[in-house]
Amino acid sequence: MRAVAKDGNAVLMGTVLTDFEKARAAMVAGGVPGVRGVTNRIVVVQGGEPAINESDLARRVREGLAWDPTIHITDLAIETLLTDTIVLHGIVSSTALKARIGTEASSVKGVGRVVNDLHVEPVV
Repeated sequence: MRAVAKDGNAVLMGTVLTDFEKARAAMVAGGVPGVRGVTNRIVVVQGGEPAINESDLARRVREGLAWDPTIHITDLAIETLLTDTIVLHGIVSSTALKARIGTEASSVKGVGRVVNDLHVEPVV
């Protein structure tokens, strides 16, 4: 799980196993001095367990996406859950880019499921 703060608003991203954990994260973030609002984009994945080889799977996805020059790897967080599930976090400039990243990630060997939690914020 991670948080990004901008202009007094905290954006929470990541995965948790229960609704309680999601609500608790929002409550804790809301109690931080200077935070005026919380956007909770945490995904609840019921019955999940940490992946056994999560760093290897995340690395393979990151390497697979590196071949596309339009995908900026530094703007993307990859989280693994279970043994074959990845969660994509970050901000992209278009729905087309969001879809392409999801498709590319799902084609990586070892990935069985992609939770595409990328959020579209067009470049102004």
